[in-house]
Amino acid sequence: MTTHGVCGDVKIYPHTNVEDMFSSLKKIYIGDAEYNILSVKYAKGCPVLKLDGISTVENAQTLIGSQVFAEENALPELEKDSFYLKDIIGCIAIDEKGERIGKISDVIFTGANDVYQISGDNGRDILVPAVKEFILNVDIDKKEIVIKLIEGM
Repeated sequence: MTTHGVCGDVKIYPHTNVEDMFSSLKKIYIGDAEYNILSVKYAKGCPVLKLDGISTVENAQTLIGSQVFAEENALPELEKDSFYLKDIIGCIAIDEKGERIGKISDVIFTGANDVYQISGDNGRDILVPAVKEFILNVDIDKKEIVIKLIEGM
């Protein structure tokens, strides 16, 4: 998050590729504070928010570097085969034979495609591109992702 302009607007660098997500939200949480969203515009693909109670650049600067959260029930429905970060992290990764590989510990945003970081049960981290060639099945209810491993992973 950073400031945008001189009127206290904040620019969010979201960990989502859901277009217009912030347009559907009425409020967000930054740290322990709740903020009503007064308006949303977009600059270079990033949402720029006017927040109730933040009217100067100095106010906005106090929020820089903070994490932004929304209530789960306020999040928009996703298309098929799309998932929120909160749903992916913590899932168990298994191979095509059903053998446990490890746990999804992070999602890296590369621009081209996301990459799942798996903390392997063998103590090593494995990076797997989040594309259909490698991600064979995602079952959020079971917290399980089937991964196609290739030599070297």
